[in-house]
Amino acid sequence: MTSRIAFLSGLLIACSSKRAGGGVAQVRDTAEEAARDTAPPVDTDGGHDSGDAPPGPCASWGGSEAAGQVEDRALEEISGLVVSRQNPGVIWVLEDSGADPVLTALDLSGATLGTLALTGVDNRDWEDLALGPCGERTCLWVGEFGDNGASRDEVALIWVEEPLLEGATGFSLSAPASAQAYAYPEGPQNVEALVVDPGGQPYVLTKRLDGRTRVYRVPVAGSGSTMAELIGTVVAGPASGLATAVTAADLWPDGSRLIVRGYLSTYELDLGSAGMAAAPTASATQVNTAVEIQGEAIAYDPAGRAIWHVSEGVQPILYRIACED
Repeated sequence: MTSRIAFLSGLLIACSSKRAGGGVAQVRDTAEEAARDTAPPVDTDGGHDSGDAPPGPCASWGGSEAAGQVEDRALEEISGLVVSRQNPGVIWVLEDSGADPVLTALDLSGATLGTLALTGVDNRDWEDLALGPCGERTCLWVGEFGDNGASRDEVALIWVEEPLLEGATGFSLSAPASAQAYAYPEGPQNVEALVVDPGGQPYVLTKRLDGRTRVYRVPVAGSGSTMAELIGTVVAGPASGLATAVTAADLWPDGSRLIVRGYLSTYELDLGSAGMAAAPTASATQVNTAVEIQGEAIAYDPAGRAIWHVSEGVQPILYRIACED
């Protein structure tokens, strides 16, 4: 365990050069798309376009099993992952700092289906990806808040409407993104985890080495504020150190469960009907994720009754954890 943590620590401290990917061709830029720059007001259906009630959470989870492998060797720094709810069998991923502002759609085996370029924004240090409502639509939310040096006075959330793919493959889309800059009242924070609740309210979880993570409520566009609000701290694991440093999180669609992953420690919090407000006092259960070189992405798959996670690295394994209800 000690050598494992030391190895991971070396990976984090080292300043690796980031890939500068090629541009994505803009094949769809209609007037309708250009107008999609709305602030995200409250939505009450948990981001489900069908209007169906969100599925209930899982009572217990199994172990990680390899389900596929990321096909594209260029996707070597995956730092965020979500499982689409309106495009069955689609996983969206992003890469962190230095990559193009592009989201990539994978199938459940890890093969690339296509890309979505976000126009009007940059990727200074993207660290997590969330799925959540933005008004009456479902959006892909990006955490533009990576800050290993705790030196950024202002960070941002980015969101873009998730496209309806209807089984398309080989696509190269583009769409204008919206962004909301914000700051933390305690000063710069290193953050790698983002969730969006059923009402369209974003929260971020900090990455620390003291076995705890701070949870902040982030103001949305139109709220009149650009200052995040600290709602409390969550114990990230049984010990301090890199193993419990929080690198990703996700909410069950009804907001009643929160999964929080670290490099070697992953927990699910039972939030109940109170949602994220209950996170600081919620009971937690360990989830057995596979040991990865640098795991920084995890997401629920409500339709498939599963959890998916993946590591950074060249052609990493896509892991699936099945519900054992």
